[in-house]
This record gives sequence, structure tokens and C-alpha cells, in this order.
Amino acid sequence: MVVALAVVLVFSSLAWAQVPTTPGYTALPSASEASIYDSFARLQNATGDDGLGECAATSMINSFQYLEKAYPGTYGNLALTDDVAPGDTADLATVRDTLHSSIANPRLQGNVWTAKQNWINTNAPGTTNFAGITSFAPPRLTANGSVASQGYSTQSNNSTLTTGANGTEILAFLTAQIKAGEDVEIGLYQHMMTLIGVGTQNSNGAPAIEYIDPNSPGTDAWSTLTLDGHNEYTITIPGSGYGPPTTPRGVRPVKYSDTSEIYYAFAESPVPEPSTVVAISGLAFMGLVYRARRRKVFSGFASGHSPASC
Repeated sequence: MVVALAVVLVFSSLAWAQVPTTPGYTALPSASEASIYDSFARLQNATGDDGLGECAATSMINSFQYLEKAYPGTYGNLALTDDVAPGDTADLATVRDTLHSSIANPRLQGNVWTAKQNWINTNAPGTTNFAGITSFAPPRLTANGSVASQGYSTQSNNSTLTTGANGTEILAFLTAQIKAGEDVEIGLYQHMMTLIGVGTQNSNGAPAIEYIDPNSPGTDAWSTLTLDGHNEYTITIPGSGYGPPTTPRGVRPVKYSDTSEIYYAFAESPVPEPSTVVAISGLAFMGLVYRARRRKVFSGFASGHSPASC
């Protein structure tokens, strides 16, 4: 899996050109840019038998269809989505429900990470490397008893996970994965989406991401990223309620913010990888200097919430 390099580069010196897409934003192209928008599924979120939203499973299935179409030689005849006909959303929904049921507790981001690996390693063994990055830090995990408390205790041999990452490092990871033509899911406070692009807002050069929101998959959306006081990048989606609660504890009904940090991102790539060297860093992307990874506690997790609960 491609790992973002901690090197300082000048944004204008990148060897690959920017490509205009949605008005107001400029996207950095993927290695498979020509087909990237048509390759992802646009499956709608649903509620599982457990009463929880299936945004994690939906986002993964939308990504898995991309793998099948972008790399048919590796995944085309395998059962990642069991999509017997292009655009067969009924079939995709069935597989999505099965994947959701395999996640022991989707409120724990680590369980989503594990379920994703198990699904691919079972249905497409020996084909895939995995990489993940999370702002969760080991001290916070062990404070709850053990790393297993957040589901990150189980990892396959073909996976790497970076913990305790700040916003600059997470953006570097997202940029490197998209540049290499790989598929990525991102986790918010209580939602998960499929990342399909990284770029900038034209008016001010601020970093921005393009994504498929499983709650409105028919429209690919761009949102600008903003660094918060924790040195994490946040995304605001008006009317979504994907962020942490804004009402005091015990007050009902609970209201949630439309702004959330990007807590984690999971990516996978075929073996061999489509690109083995990516000389880019999100640090360079924003012209920022590399800062040492720090550890911090998130109040949302202390109250039992997690980015994968929809």
C-alpha cells in the first residue's frame, strides 16, 4: 500500500497536472482518472437488522465495485460485490447487508477495519494490501482497557496501520492514495463515506475532498477542509449532523454538529500495487512543514460514540 512520504515539496512543482472538475474546485488526478467516476457504485445507505445505519458497509461496497472495474484482471471474477450485472443495485444491497452483518460492532472503527480485511481476504485471497490511518493514539486505546477495545487488535499480515495521526498526516495519506488510483473510505464522528478525489478550492487554495456520501449517493460532492484547534482537518456538510453532539449530556433530543473531524481513512490496493513510488506528501501539498505526531484524547469516544456509527 502506498504510504505518504514525509518530504517537503512545493505544490506547484508536482509533476502531474491539475484537472478542473466541479466549478469552484480543482482535483488532483487519480492514476485511473479516466474511469474513476464511473467505476464507483452509488449505493444508498440503509438500516441493518441491528437498527444501525449501514454507512460503513455501503461505503466499502461502493469502493469494492471500483476495485472490480479498475482492476478487472485482479478482481473481475471474484465475489467482492457479487455484482452479476453492472448497476445491479439490488444485488449490491444484498451484499452490503451481508457485509454489515459481519461487522461485530460498527460503532468501533477498528471493527470496520477488521471486517473490511476479512471480506476481501475471504472473497479475493492473496490479491490485496491494506493501509489505514487514524487519529486514535495507543495511549487512548489502552486507557479503555486495551487496543482490542476499539477493534484494532486483529490485523492481517498484508496490512499497515498508522495511529495517532494529525490532520496533515491524514491529508497526506488521502492525497497519496488518490494519486495512486486506490480506493479509500473516510470516517467522520458518526458517518463513513467513499473518497473519490482530493484537490483545492479555487478561490483560496484551501484543501478539499470529493466524496460519495451513502446518504445521498446520486451526487458526488466537494467540501473544503479546515484545520481545527486539535490540528485535525474538519469537514462541514450542511444539514448532515455527522459531527459530535452540540447539546449538553443528558439533554434530549440530542442535536449533532454538521462539522466533524476526519478521524480515520482505510485504503486497499491490488498486489502488485498500481504504483510503487509516490513522491508526494500532503505536507508538501499544503506547503506545510512536517510536525511530529502527537497523542490526544477525543471526548466523543469517551462517551461511546465512534466515527462508524452513521
